[in-house]
Amino acid sequence: NRQDILVSGRTIAAHIAALEKEVRRLAAQVKDPKLNESLFKAVESLRNYSIQLKILSAVKAAGGDKSSDGQLAAVSHSFGIMIKSTLNCVTEARLRYKVK
Repeated sequence: NRQDILVSGRTIAAHIAALEKEVRRLAAQVKDPKLNESLFKAVESLRNYSIQLKILSAVKAAGGDKSSDGQLAAVSHSFGIMIKSTLNCVTEARLRYKVK
């Protein structure tokens, strides 16, 4: 359903915006410059992927061609990798600095 695709893209973008806010709050408590930079880079990449995903889902919902399927799959795959990377950085920060 086209409407579901569109809503899913928007919902994912909203969740990533909330995650970005939390990661930035966490990064403010981290004293290690390298880990701090990793947190900011990870969340920046997540934001970029969520924007791409939102755009591609809108294209797909509008009746995009077969190439939009491949692009949506590729962005979704990369997005998943970045989520995992971000969560690894968050876990490291929480374990090393005992922050919540």
